[in-house]
Amino acid sequence: MSKGLSKTLNKKQEKEFKRFLEAAPFNFCDGFCDRCNFAGTCSISRQELAFQLKRQKEGKDPNDTNAFLEELSKNFKKIIFFLEEELKKQGIKPAEIEIKEEDFIKPEKELICREALKLNKLIFSLIREIETDLENTRPWYLISLQLEIIDLSYYSGFIYNKLIRALISKDFERKNKNNMEFVIPDSEISSCLALCALENSEICLKNILNLINEVNVKYKVKIDKTLKLIEKIKFGINKRFPKAKYFKDKIIFHGAFYSLS
Repeated sequence: MSKGLSKTLNKKQEKEFKRFLEAAPFNFCDGFCDRCNFAGTCSISRQELAFQLKRQKEGKDPNDTNAFLEELSKNFKKIIFFLEEELKKQGIKPAEIEIKEEDFIKPEKELICREALKLNKLIFSLIREIETDLENTRPWYLISLQLEIIDLSYYSGFIYNKLIRALISKDFERKNKNNMEFVIPDSEISSCLALCALENSEICLKNILNLINEVNVKYKVKIDKTLKLIEKIKFGINKRFPKAKYFKDKIIFHGAFYSLS
């Protein structure tokens, strides 16, 4: 934990966040590992570093797609093994488990997810157009623009994925409310992350508009359209997950505790 942030947290909060980072970091963060202050504490980050070092020691490229898929396959096999062991302890045979289609919701058909997917496509189209226009030029604001585009492109897909997870978790929590106690509901955390990513995307779009509008006014209409869609999705999140905005002190965003960034 960075010294600067630990000074602003009490001992109970610090202990809680350390537990999150060890047990399930990706449940509570935006997954932007390259900029994170907690790489040394996070279990996912340590596993990734161990994998990188292992591949290098073997003389293999750690960034190779096949290497990634190979490691993913190993992890899935481990998960299946542990699940089967847990089922055996409970006297359940995997073949006896009946899975019905109606047991699963289809979050991708929800309006809020369709709008998030539409937003992803709008942002992708906008970024591609900007990059094409700037391909043969190097304006003074290029570096600043690239930084905004990196954030925007990352979070556009992240928003959709987190909303899918939030809806699935909400359904699971509803079905199991009498059997399980949810101290920090995943649906609220996931929807909160989506909300913060939307707010960040909003800032990125406004910054991009300020940078390029003077030289190319055609982007104003497209960016304004995208900003309106973001507002619509934010409204949808607050309506579907009214408590989401109150979980900002429980997430890590841009490599720091959101409430302290």
